[in-house]
Amino acid sequence: MQQKQIYLLCLVFFFMLSGCGFHLRGSQAEYSQLVMTTSPLLLKGISQKNPYYNVFKRAYRRHQIILTTDKKEANALLLISRLVFKQHILMVDNRNKAAEYETRLEISFTFRTQDNKELNKQLIINRSYLVSDTDVLGKHFERDELRKKMVQEATQQILGFIFNKLNTNP
Repeated sequence: MQQKQIYLLCLVFFFMLSGCGFHLRGSQAEYSQLVMTTSPLLLKGISQKNPYYNVFKRAYRRHQIILTTDKKEANALLLISRLVFKQHILMVDNRNKAAEYETRLEISFTFRTQDNKELNKQLIINRSYLVSDTDVLGKHFERDELRKKMVQEATQQILGFIFNKLNTNP
């Protein structure tokens, strides 16, 4: 009897989530128009040798958006005009050494389709992290991982902005 109640509760919860507009981030149905309009996508302003280029590439590949280097075959252009990390100290310990940092990512981009729909946007993402004076080698690894995650978040936000732009301006 109790198992049936739990089952019914789970079923009601599932229907409530599906009825309230809740969708998993990156669902394929949501991005089908985005893929048709933008793939293949020409990504400019960030070198293929830049370590964050692969973060962009993986994020777009996850949504079946192919990156191209040929301007003629591209359906859309994503121009990253600024990708800058800034870091400053938030807190120092009792020995006057940095104990907490804030990292700021600033990305400016322009998205343009073949039919001249254009979106210009600037993203700013802030994160902070603590540093241990005993884990000196881990400090740089943690900083690099945090930066990579910030770029991943930025790519998701860029996709969201593009999707909204394409849906609001038919």
